[in-house]
Amino acid sequence: MSLQVKALSKSYGNNIVLNQVSFVVQPGEIVCLRGKSGEGKTTLLRCLNRLEKPDSGQILIDEIDIMVENKGLSIAEKIGLVFQNYNLFPHKNVMENLLLAPRLLKQGENEMKKRAVELLKQLGIEDKADQYPFQLSGGQKQRVAIARACMLSPQVLCFDEPTSALDRESIEGICRIMLDLSKQGMMILIVTHDEEFAERIAMRSLVLEKGRMTEGDAKGDDTKFNLFVK
Repeated sequence: MSLQVKALSKSYGNNIVLNQVSFVVQPGEIVCLRGKSGEGKTTLLRCLNRLEKPDSGQILIDEIDIMVENKGLSIAEKIGLVFQNYNLFPHKNVMENLLLAPRLLKQGENEMKKRAVELLKQLGIEDKADQYPFQLSGGQKQRVAIARACMLSPQVLCFDEPTSALDRESIEGICRIMLDLSKQGMMILIVTHDEEFAERIAMRSLVLEKGRMTEGDAKGDDTKFNLFVK
C-alpha cells in the first residue's frame, strides 16, 4: 500500500504549475513538501483531493487510479485534507462539523458519533464537542480540522501550512498528533514554509520548483522528534 503520483501535470492557461510531477509516499511516512510561494504546492494537494482536476497523470492508492471514476470508491475515504484556514463551518458546532461528511456518504449515525467522540478524546478536545468555531483557539480549530479529516479513516492525510497560525505549544501538540497518526500507518504529506518545523517532523522532504519535483534529504531516524515526545 502506498501513494504513487505519476507524471502529474497542471496548467492554468500558459502557466505550467505542475510539470510531470512524480513521487511515492509509503505507509507511516511523514513527507514535507517544500518550495517558494507560488510553486504549486497547494495546487498539488488540491489535485490529490480532487478539488482541482489535473491535465494529465496518475494518482494511485493501493494501485487504484483515483483519477478514474471507480464505482463505490470514495476519494474522501482515501485522502483527507486539513486546510490552512481550517474551513470549519461556523454555523455548526464541533460534533456537527465532524459528522457532516459521514452523513453525506450515508454512513451509520451511531457508529460515526462513536468515532467522533473517540477522535475528539484522542486529540484532547472531547470537552469542545458542543462549541462553535468562534469559541475555539487556533490550536483547537486545527485539532477539530484534523479530527474531521480523520472521520473517514483516510490512508493519506494532507496538511496545508499547519503551523502558520499556531503558537509554539500548539505546534508541539500538532506534531505529536502527526507522529501518532504515522505510527498507525497513515501516510502524511505536509506543505509548509516553516523550515524549523519541517526539519524536525519530516522523515523525507520533497522540493517543488518551477513545476518540477526533486527529492530532499532523507532523515532516516527518529532523534529529530525528541522535542515533541514527552
